[in-house]
Amino acid sequence: MKNPAIDPTKSLFPVWLLRSKVSPTKQRIDLLERRSHTLKLHQSLDATLSLIQAPAGYGKSTVLSNWRDMLLEEGYRVCWLSMGKEDHDPRQLLTYIAFSLAKGGLDFAAGNTGLEYNFSELSVRDFLSVIVHVIAEQDSRVVLIMDDFENLESE
Repeated sequence: MKNPAIDPTKSLFPVWLLRSKVSPTKQRIDLLERRSHTLKLHQSLDATLSLIQAPAGYGKSTVLSNWRDMLLEEGYRVCWLSMGKEDHDPRQLLTYIAFSLAKGGLDFAAGNTGLEYNFSELSVRDFLSVIVHVIAEQDSRVVLIMDDFENLESE
């Protein structure tokens, strides 16, 4: 049985990672809930990728946060990542994706993931392979919500 006081991600991830990037911003109580948008997004759950596109201020993050809550209530593993302009570096992006997945409950330390090595010792391709492997080993569906994806400037 795991000790809840011990956070296994602390030894796997650099201390400079911003914890605020892997959880949604607290929503104000007086925000209008857009249930129809949340349900429409929920209907796309079988898709490999769902994209919300609207101008700034139209409530995309609110809809994603509401959808996250809905998925958590249904027992899905839901991981959140708020993207920033600094995340265009592939290694930093993969580190934050892995960190988000770990915070969402995926175990990067278990099994033969190759993470007995430091993340910085892995090539970008190998790092991505480890992430894909960890997701594939899950018994339940994993949903990764990437908010503010438009901040990425690189292909």
